[in-house]
Amino acid sequence: MSDENTSTENESFAEKAYNTKLLADCTFKFLSGKELPANRTMLALNSPVFYSMFFGGLSESKKEHPFINIPDSGADAFELVLKYIYTKKIELRSCEMAVQVYYISKKYQLVDLEKVSKTKIFRLRNSSAAALIHDLAIMFDDKEIKDFTMQLIKRSTGDIVTSPCFLQAKIQTVETIINECSRKINEKFLFEALETYAKKNNCIDALRKTAVKKIQFLRMTNEEIAECLAKSVLLTNEEKLQISICSMMRKQTNQGSGVNDLRPLRQNYHRRSYNLTSHQFDPKYPLPSGFTTVNERISYENDLTIFFSDPDFFDDL
Repeated sequence: MSDENTSTENESFAEKAYNTKLLADCTFKFLSGKELPANRTMLALNSPVFYSMFFGGLSESKKEHPFINIPDSGADAFELVLKYIYTKKIELRSCEMAVQVYYISKKYQLVDLEKVSKTKIFRLRNSSAAALIHDLAIMFDDKEIKDFTMQLIKRSTGDIVTSPCFLQAKIQTVETIINECSRKINEKFLFEALETYAKKNNCIDALRKTAVKKIQFLRMTNEEIAECLAKSVLLTNEEKLQISICSMMRKQTNQGSGVNDLRPLRQNYHRRSYNLTSHQFDPKYPLPSGFTTVNERISYENDLTIFFSDPDFFDDL
């Protein structure tokens, strides 16, 4: 019998074992109620974590047919992982699924699958999932993925902060997005996204100490600042008063510059304008202590061109 035929037969047996649950002697249970049976030996041969779980000193190794609860992964993603363990085949149709599979592969030390899922994440370049991906990069200290998500953050901030993944992200990731976001993003739009995150995740006090102070209020028009102050939960009354006074004094000291004559910005848009630095404001009326007085995200040009936050559109300008 040739090696090729043997390989084919082995693959067929593995696929049959997976599809029919042949020799299944353990079951994974999920929050959705779904259960996935599997063979412990097959799992242990592919993962040192599963080996320790089923043939080491853990309690699961002492049970005839253990049931393992999986509270941190979805059943669909875990099923794809099990299929890969049996057949070495996987089809990742979305970035979100690739991210989930990457998490599971890291958790159970499935090195080959980790590479496959990471490659898929890079190829799809889905900015809407960037916050979730960055969370995982921090969790597993994966520099390669961190660098990748930083590029997404800098190029597609608008898509990131409007995605459901942004509201699910860790505070550390949100702070990174505020610090490193695209120079195309409208600052009022960014501030409103931060407000939404704070209310959704009940972390107003935490963000008051960090992220909100990175918002570049000097990029906003006086009208935008007034709108932000009127409905903000992140800013204290004292901070609102200081920012409001600073805004009004800016209008007096910069009269005729054209900066305050801009038409209202559309959501997620940004207009190129002049450089507004802190020394142009009356030092008697500064921003609150700790708040940034820079506007590094702005593009210092004399025209007032409106451009989309789409990376391809921006590159063509």
